[in-house]
Amino acid sequence: MHLALVLDRFDPDRGGLEHWAWQWTQWLLARGHAVSVVAAAVRADLQRPGLALYALGEADSRLALGARVAACLADLRVDLVHDLGVGWRYDLLQPQFGSRLVNDRQQLRALSGWQRLRARASRHRRRRLADLRALERRQYVAQRGHVVAVSEMTKRDLCSAHGLAAERVTVIHNGVDAARFAAPQPAVRQRLRQRGGWADQVVLLFAAHNFPLKGLETVLRALARLRTPRLHLLVTGRGPVAAYAARATQLGIAGQVTFAGVVPDVREAFAVADAFVQPTFYDPCSLVLLEAAASGLPLLTSRRNGAAELFRDGASAWIVADPADAGETARRLETFLDAATRARMGAAAHAVAQRATADAAFATLFALCEARRG
Repeated sequence: MHLALVLDRFDPDRGGLEHWAWQWTQWLLARGHAVSVVAAAVRADLQRPGLALYALGEADSRLALGARVAACLADLRVDLVHDLGVGWRYDLLQPQFGSRLVNDRQQLRALSGWQRLRARASRHRRRRLADLRALERRQYVAQRGHVVAVSEMTKRDLCSAHGLAAERVTVIHNGVDAARFAAPQPAVRQRLRQRGGWADQVVLLFAAHNFPLKGLETVLRALARLRTPRLHLLVTGRGPVAAYAARATQLGIAGQVTFAGVVPDVREAFAVADAFVQPTFYDPCSLVLLEAAASGLPLLTSRRNGAAELFRDGASAWIVADPADAGETARRLETFLDAATRARMGAAAHAVAQRATADAAFATLFALCEARRG
């Protein structure tokens, strides 16, 4: 099969969606299929036999980029167009980020009161929302192509927002590369923890590139409520570090928070950690949550994370109802002080990850591609 894969940026180091696209491409190439990647930006060093890269350049709007994608696809001879949420000419549409409009609404909710007021008054945001509404109308209103939702939550959001018939949407949860992510060797873990100065502390890992949306403010407030020096928060990823460091100081927990920035290999962060925390306001199906589970870490997330559907609250993860509720988050985090609880929940999370593999998810997705190919 020759598949066209459409996305914003083809670079596995950019984030979860981009890493997933690289894994999917590698899975297809390893099985003898050809892939043409169509994106606004691509990393040229990712070129491989069987892989063609088409960089369209940045556009002034979502509609303009969608039009460029449509023009490029018109010149390609492929068996199937698999769009990750950029354009409207597709056989399969799989918006890994869910609905952009729902994403924006939840992003707004994650902000403080004054930030929310400023965002609502922003002309730039109003123009961007109008552009997104027009794009999603073109993507979903026309009854053509099939939609892949990465969680039942995402399916509900899309059907509710766009009136999609349920039979037009198939749910395929994201999967984890179980061979790459595994519980660390004790010697490696000990060395990394000693290097960080956390030998006797319970380290909570928060890993994200969007600090507000993924609930960092809630985690900081929860940590401040607990007031126990045994808990230490390790924050990795791109984000407004200065603002959140100031917030930690304001809450009186600056000494309990380390901002590590972007780490070259997230597996080292998993090796250091005792638990993974991400009470996200919106995540269609978090890959990093599954990676943490595969690494044997106990988890805390929210019901606004589609990946939470794979776990059982209180057994394989703590799943808070409201990502803004620092009180509930604090009560759940306090249980991670107990080593037996961490071991029990970490083992249960690991068992879930062993079933939710990327290979199994890609095989299901490919079967759908074969059924839908033009």
